[in-house]
Amino acid sequence: MKHTFPKSCISLRLALLLPMGLILSCSAEPPSHTKEAIDEMNDVGRLGVPVTFTTMAQDLPAQGDSLKFIWNGNWWPLSKGGTVATMRKYDRATGGGKAAETWEAETVKKAGHVAWAGHCNGLAAAGMNEEPPKRAVTFQGQTFTVEDIQALLIEKWQGTQYVTLVGRRCLTTPVVDDSGRVTSAGCRDMNAGAFHVLLGNMLGKNHKPFIIDDTAGDEVWNYAVEGYRSTIEVIDEAKARELTNIASAPSYLWNPDATEFLKVRSNVRLATGTTLKFDYVLELHAGSIIGGEWFGNSRKNHPDFAWTSTIPDPANPHLSVAIIDKIAKLSRQ
Repeated sequence: MKHTFPKSCISLRLALLLPMGLILSCSAEPPSHTKEAIDEMNDVGRLGVPVTFTTMAQDLPAQGDSLKFIWNGNWWPLSKGGTVATMRKYDRATGGGKAAETWEAETVKKAGHVAWAGHCNGLAAAGMNEEPPKRAVTFQGQTFTVEDIQALLIEKWQGTQYVTLVGRRCLTTPVVDDSGRVTSAGCRDMNAGAFHVLLGNMLGKNHKPFIIDDTAGDEVWNYAVEGYRSTIEVIDEAKARELTNIASAPSYLWNPDATEFLKVRSNVRLATGTTLKFDYVLELHAGSIIGGEWFGNSRKNHPDFAWTSTIPDPANPHLSVAIIDKIAKLSRQ
């Protein structure tokens, strides 16, 4: 999937340091022709936001937008030195020796060879939670450019100890069956039904953004989602089987509890300005979304997981949130 600049990849730190309960690799590989409703890992309540979620399809708007402006910027790839230069300025301004700089330099040394490693999780979270800096600031004898201050704010939100994922992350090469469906539940990533429930509740009803890893492979590219537009069509079981490549099956295999089906195309707008198109079948029972299946190109190209962050958490232990906030406040005056 091609993205417009600037890309924002997940830091390798998020891939390596999230608690094991939050990042699941593929484990056992049960037959794919088994019931798969929305399970505990796809429970949207895991997002931890003050939103009352509904799964009733008729109550979910077909479109929605964030009421808050989400800024975007440099994702500070480790292959290009990360935020080392900004950390050097921070150390000089705070009299911290070289602690923050050295910590970032060690991170670059360990993971700079990974092309997609950087600070996209911090960028996505900072863009949603912080007002953007407006001008350069001289603080304690050091001049911080607007981009430097963005880097400080990104580092402020780079940690992951308060993050809980909705969905899964597969760390191996997925195996597919004859229908093209990934055989392991652990590698089917985010359930399409859970994704639609998030869109409709977060952006459609509450106009709150959230973050997705938009790549279903082992790489992680985090982006804030700022809006969506869905086209929805009622279909019968036969059409649902056709779309999910089991037209010859005697019944809908993926979720036997489903009694109603919707065909959905969601155009999802990221904070970068890029629009992604996702196709999926929603599985309903008594009007409630109980699951979903990606189809077409979306079977391979769909969000791995979703998350959000509301508590700042610098991954770099030598940074002070209070000092970063002081510099950022000066930049907005």
